[in-house]
Amino acid sequence: MTDLTNTLKWLSTYKPDPATEAANFITQNAIRTPDGTYLVSSHNHDYQAHTDSNGVLYSVDGGYEECTWSNGNGQEECLRLSSDDPFLEVREKLLWGSYGKSGKEPLHYIRLKDMEEEHIKNVIGILSSHRVLTKTCNWRISMMLKELEYRKDIV
Repeated sequence: MTDLTNTLKWLSTYKPDPATEAANFITQNAIRTPDGTYLVSSHNHDYQAHTDSNGVLYSVDGGYEECTWSNGNGQEECLRLSSDDPFLEVREKLLWGSYGKSGKEPLHYIRLKDMEEEHIKNVIGILSSHRVLTKTCNWRISMMLKELEYRKDIV
């Protein structure tokens, strides 16, 4: 049985614990600055800042607990996502950090809609192999599986 098949089987039986998982939660705290730089805050007190080519300082902080970002000049693209956002919005905004196939390239971010199918399957396999899966990790896996299904439906 493949990792993807195991993941699909596991997700079909997964039931969130209402005592520990809120119905709606933040799944991504990020912005894209006008020069194309992505700022992603993935945990509390994870302050990320960038002085854009337009001279404006942009920042994001708070991870999944308290999303804050600088006002900049209003030209930044908000990429914040919550667990109840519609899938078509998620596929446009969800970012995955990658160091390339070799693992030696500089970190760059790829939107879910732009990831290659094999890359998505590899990420699902890696995420599902973790001993403890957070609610955000479970949500990301389910969105990646939906993306694979979505691509089948539009072909």
